[in-house]
Amino acid sequence: MLCRNGVYDWRDSGLIPARIKATAGPLVFDRVNELSAQLGRLPVEQREVLILATVEELRYDEFARLLSVPVGTVMSRLSRARERLRRMVGAPPSPL
Repeated sequence: MLCRNGVYDWRDSGLIPARIKATAGPLVFDRVNELSAQLGRLPVEQREVLILATVEELRYDEFARLLSVPVGTVMSRLSRARERLRRMVGAPPSPL
């Protein structure tokens, strides 16, 4: 599912398997909803590539073709999206 202009409440979306719902506490869902809200604050171009890379698990060349942009553009948008999201949620940078 590609979301351009929405923010979801993952508890009610049907995207979380029942076994996870049963074991995850409310803090987990609050964190997921916080992250979802932060995703909604990313520019559309960055949000698209971040979701395609992490949720849809497409390869860079696949969503470059899907979005009709060069692979290098996909890579730079994804890098910017990850960095911006890290800053928004206060996460430390990846050691890689």
